[in-house]
Amino acid sequence: MSECPSTDFGCPPDHNCPSECFIGQALDGLCVGFVLTTAAGEILWCNRAAARALAIDPQSAQAKPLTDVLADENLRRLWLDALNCDQTLMCAASVTAPRPLELKINFTHWGNAGTGQHGRAMLFCDVTQERQVQLEMSQAIASRLIDFMEDRLPAPETSDVAEAIAQLTRKEQQALACLGRGCNNDAIAAELGVSTSTVRSHLKSAYRKLGLQSRAEAVSFAARCGLV
Repeated sequence: MSECPSTDFGCPPDHNCPSECFIGQALDGLCVGFVLTTAAGEILWCNRAAARALAIDPQSAQAKPLTDVLADENLRRLWLDALNCDQTLMCAASVTAPRPLELKINFTHWGNAGTGQHGRAMLFCDVTQERQVQLEMSQAIASRLIDFMEDRLPAPETSDVAEAIAQLTRKEQQALACLGRGCNNDAIAAELGVSTSTVRSHLKSAYRKLGLQSRAEAVSFAARCGLV
């Protein structure tokens, strides 16, 4: 079997890569989306999973900038950030086009010391169903916590509620509202367009301002005070 000359992966960016290239075939069969580009971000190759998820036509898209092919604005922005970064980046992203998806993404580099070729790669995993299951479980648990706490805590006075909420920033209120709906930190981060560490910071600040000691108390407060 002849060797694929284009990259260390033995994958299909080279137009002359033989169909017998078993590594290329393996990459094409992965359920993980895989896109290879030049250093400038022009598409060399993508596997079937990436083509399906991102609605890319591998033939017509070849040699085009990936930014011109991606339909989702958020994903385009993340890709441009990756092109301007020398490090490997990992992130989660909510994609709305060509269809709603929750993705875990790795932006990295590839290179071939023998040929001097190098470029960028985007690998991603579709975790939409996993996130949905997590959200449904979180919402069910949140509902049970609310029912449990409502039986034991008096309803707050309207004036006390307004005063308490007035202490919170807009982002802290939004994070608390998401928490009250049963969202986990990853889901809150996706909804607010921030990192999970920023979500943790918002919630920690809200807990301190409201005198809350636990996530369960925060869920109950959000529900009883009409933030949900």
